[in-house]
Amino acid sequence: MSWSGGVGTGDGLKTRQATLDDIPALVRHRRRMFESMGFCDEAINDEMSATVAEQLSRWIPGGEYQGWVVE
Repeated sequence: MSWSGGVGTGDGLKTRQATLDDIPALVRHRRRMFESMGFCDEAINDEMSATVAEQLSRWIPGGEYQGWVVE
């Protein structure tokens, strides 16, 4: 299933499917989520961030990852 259209929310925001261009923001969000849960080892978080970025670069075009971005 693929959805590429954006949906307006009536308040000036638009929801759309994540693209390859969103990988830095998705990785940053994931990293901050783990840091807020107390996982603050910088070396481990650096490795996780690099791994997730690499995975998303395959998963987004292949349809294995479905993410939504509000802008």
